[in-house]
Amino acid sequence: MPSVETRMLDVIERCYAGVLDDGAWHGALIAVAELVGATGALLFAMHPVSRSITRFDVARFDPEVVAEYAAQWIALDVRAGPALLAPVGVPQTEETLLPTLALRRSPIYNDFLQRVDAPHLLTAWLHRTPDRAVALSIQGTRQRGAFTATERDRFAAVLPHITRAIELKDRLALGTGVLTSLIAIADTLPVGIAIVDAQGRILEASRAGRRILAEGDGLFTLGNRLAFRRRIDGQAFSRLLSATPSLDAIGPTLTIPRQRSSSPLYVLVAPVRSVTEPWMTAVQQWIVAVEDPGEQPVPTPEDVTREWHVTPAEARVVCLLAGGLSVQQIADTLRLSVHTVRSQLKGVYAKTGMTSQLEVVRGLLTRCRDGYATARPDEPIVTVSNGRQGDKP
Repeated sequence: MPSVETRMLDVIERCYAGVLDDGAWHGALIAVAELVGATGALLFAMHPVSRSITRFDVARFDPEVVAEYAAQWIALDVRAGPALLAPVGVPQTEETLLPTLALRRSPIYNDFLQRVDAPHLLTAWLHRTPDRAVALSIQGTRQRGAFTATERDRFAAVLPHITRAIELKDRLALGTGVLTSLIAIADTLPVGIAIVDAQGRILEASRAGRRILAEGDGLFTLGNRLAFRRRIDGQAFSRLLSATPSLDAIGPTLTIPRQRSSSPLYVLVAPVRSVTEPWMTAVQQWIVAVEDPGEQPVPTPEDVTREWHVTPAEARVVCLLAGGLSVQQIADTLRLSVHTVRSQLKGVYAKTGMTSQLEVVRGLLTRCRDGYATARPDEPIVTVSNGRQGDKP
């Protein structure tokens, strides 16, 4: 049988392996229990004031028993009060927490712990703040008996490593959660977003990014790599990925022509930036943003009326113009004469200072994309003071 020192080293190795591998983490909890002569372990987080358990992991322990304890018995546990006063990182047993007679006269001991065959306890706080406490608890059966001082010392020796491994798992989970949230936000944007490695392999892609790649017009996937219809575009993209990443520069915009659309795709590439240089896992990743002008959001007539101070009728003409309709098509859609539509456009020109349909469309879509930061494309915001609209400077 391996020595105690070998088994302790095995526990420590499993703990750190468990940072990246949930299976190894489960094995680490079992190894901790076996180190002190038990079969299972319970890791749980709780609110110290309400004593409500917010999360738990079990290894060779019945989760239904834990759920029953959390729902019915934790508030009646005579061990809980003394345990909350115990220092972090110091193992406790039922004998160090309260007199044996006080425990054996309690309802939880007679009606629960005896019934589930878990009358003995070895536990320690790994973390405790006013609103959150985390403990690792080993339950002992009647046959196993009470935990000894030697077993408490073994448990204490591995606790710092267990705590550190949990901290690392939390940091990794937080990073994963941030990435998941960013991808969820990216899914709502009209711009396609993808994360690729230095070989162009696609690691993540937003909904718009997947749509653009699935269309295969100018950009597509080859295997799991980002590929381009024109070799020259692929070469330019490869040069950006092979360049030394700069923390204060973003690569030039690549214009990717398409066959099935008159408007090209615009591709912007930037490195995923790290505050510090990694020691060993320096795997470079890049964010690729793909803009499809055909997917730009179209403003509403209400937006145009409010921001450009034109009439509702003029705003409807502007929006239809931005949607790609000609003057004749706008007239047909609104059941107006061409003369009336042209007259309304002239009104827009006079109020905005623009001189052409192209300028109107370009200004409108730019304002839509930028969130209507100004009242007019070429004027500062009109301020409001004392309930009255102020004069433009």
